[in-house]
Amino acid sequence: DETYRGACNRARNARAAHGDATYWVGVEGGLCQQGGALVTMAWIVIVDAQGKMGSSRTATFPLPQKLIALIEEGHELGVADDMVF
Repeated sequence: DETYRGACNRARNARAAHGDATYWVGVEGGLCQQGGALVTMAWIVIVDAQGKMGSSRTATFPLPQKLIALIEEGHELGVADDMVF
């Protein structure tokens, strides 16, 4: 899944940028269809110095129609959030 891969990439990039840390964390938010509704969620990936990786996905929630309309117009979720809220 694209969102999961994004979180993995963020964790790897954090490790490359800050190699002296103990843990590196990647968080990536995304959208998916669930039960006919557009929902949002995020993946979190944590990597330790030995390369052990853990991951978890957040809860999902449906998006308000105003956000869906902006996303369908081509806006990124973060930009749409800023426009509505």
